[in-house]
Amino acid sequence: MTAPDRLTALSARVSALTGQQLRPDQLDTVVARAFQHGIDLQDDGQLRALVGGLAAGFTAPVSTPPLHQAPTPQPHYPYYPPAGHPQPTQGWPAPATPTRRPAGFMAAGILIVLGAMVGAAGGVLIHLRGIALPSASSLALAAAFLLIALSATSGATKAIAAVAAVSAGAGLAVAIAAQPLYHMLPFPRLLFALPGIALAVAVLVLGITGRSHFGTFGMVAGIGYAVVDAVGSVLNLIGMSYSAWIIPSLIALLFLVLFGIAVLLGRVPAEEPA
Repeated sequence: MTAPDRLTALSARVSALTGQQLRPDQLDTVVARAFQHGIDLQDDGQLRALVGGLAAGFTAPVSTPPLHQAPTPQPHYPYYPPAGHPQPTQGWPAPATPTRRPAGFMAAGILIVLGAMVGAAGGVLIHLRGIALPSASSLALAAAFLLIALSATSGATKAIAAVAAVSAGAGLAVAIAAQPLYHMLPFPRLLFALPGIALAVAVLVLGITGRSHFGTFGMVAGIGYAVVDAVGSVLNLIGMSYSAWIIPSLIALLFLVLFGIAVLLGRVPAEEPA
């Protein structure tokens, strides 16, 4: 008996025993499973049990779309979270706040640079020729810090700039009033150094609090001026020679020039008054 004849006979027996009509591929599954498990297909009981056990797997084939047929795209709708829930945020940076360069900062920066240069020249001339120029330097610095106090938008910057202006003004007053009495005063070096120390501390704090106006460059220049000027002031107070304290003093004035440049380039928010 050929293979098709055997399958036909097996199909007839399955139909007679179970009432099911199996397709050829299902009959092949029955034969393969019988061979796998050593089931005698001639035994009606074993054949009925085998077909019954496999009946659950004999389901209709599932139709699938051809591979060349693309799936139907599904529409995408925007998601709006309900009220009271956090809203989704975009990963874009916030727009920069518009700024402007106030005229007060530009004028103050020029005055600080000029005051530092006059102070450096005065420190040399007073030693070489006895010509004193500290009053002109202090006047320029006092006017510069007053302009900063008027032009800044930060309250802390305004306050510290005002303190710096007062310190420079005190240096001017001491230079004018106490210069003739220098050798008659009990502590002349300390008297002349105190306004400068107060000014250095004020510039230090101004560089830190005014970072939003003058940037990191201004902060570093202000700190450098304060630190180096403090070294020169201490050397002068303890009676060191001119050559010992003039070098840190000149370096401090160089930092003050850099701070003046930072002030010259300083900015304030455009929407706020200068």
